[in-house]
Amino acid sequence: MRMTLLSSPEDGNTAITAYLNLPTHRLHYRIDGADTSAPWLVFCNSLGTDVHMWDPQIAELSQHFRVLRYDCRGHGRSSPPPPPPYALSDLGNDVIALLDALKIERAHFCGLSIGGLTGQWLGVNASHRFDRIAVCATAARIGTAESWMARIEAVKADGLASLIAATAERWFTPEFRTVEPGVVQKVLDSFVATTVDGYNGCCGSGRRRPARGPPTNRQSSTCHIR
Repeated sequence: MRMTLLSSPEDGNTAITAYLNLPTHRLHYRIDGADTSAPWLVFCNSLGTDVHMWDPQIAELSQHFRVLRYDCRGHGRSSPPPPPPYALSDLGNDVIALLDALKIERAHFCGLSIGGLTGQWLGVNASHRFDRIAVCATAARIGTAESWMARIEAVKADGLASLIAATAERWFTPEFRTVEPGVVQKVLDSFVATTVDGYNGCCGSGRRRPARGPPTNRQSSTCHIR
């Protein structure tokens, strides 16, 4: 594994941004929080978004944590490894690779939607690396295999732009779309910028239920927020 530093506090920035180069793809990540003794908090974005979905939370949380955000494979500035679909273990092991590369022994974790599925996999298979895991707007299995395949085929045929209207309605209330059009547009811009392989590959992992492990092996606390 090789890391490429893009910016650091020494360059006059308030955050560290870099790439982790893995054998099949690279992960873009960002670290906020100047206190190197603070506990780590890892954020994992939802399907079709990037690290910036967490921007509103960073100013407050970076006062108490070292916040590690990363773009899921094929999302934002992370490249998609060929070929999709991806297993949940692939998404989970991306997180472990980041922790190992940054020499983070234990962290807190928060994931939204497919990020929540990733958090469940980590809680079952790598709980010794996490203190607390928050999984948000997720489930043990999201949707059905048929619904995911229909979405994958639609994106293959017409691209992500064909899902913008439905995505806006699913993610934002009519009132929010009226009051905060700039916020909505920023999220939708990141949605259409997602690579087709990255989106469809992660859709493939959404069809899978996280494997269950023995309860005695779990060493982290988990909170599910609907």
